[in-house]
Amino acid sequence: MLVAGSIMTGVGAVNLLTSPLCKTSLIPRDTQDVCLGSSLAIGGVLAAVGVPLLLVGVSRHNTYVDWKRQHRTLAVLTDVGVAPTQGGAALTWSGSF
Repeated sequence: MLVAGSIMTGVGAVNLLTSPLCKTSLIPRDTQDVCLGSSLAIGGVLAAVGVPLLLVGVSRHNTYVDWKRQHRTLAVLTDVGVAPTQGGAALTWSGSF
C-alpha cells in the first residue's frame, strides 16, 4: 500500500501541477481544452486513490512496527535432539534470534 500509494499520489500530483501547461502556446489551440480536462481528470483520480492508500499503508506500517517492538525475543530454542558420535552420542540443540 505504501509503494502503490506513493506512486499514484506522486504521478497524480505531477499531473495536476503540470496541467496549466495545456493552456500555453506549446499545445495547439484546438486540443488545449482536451489536454486540460484529461490532465485534471487523470491527476485527480490518481491523487484521490493514492492518498488514502498512502495513509492506510502508513497506519498499518506503524501498527506493525509497534507489534514487532512488543514481541521482540533475544533467542528461541527451536529444536533439541540426539546425534550419534564415534564414542557414543551427543545432545544437540538449535536456536534462532
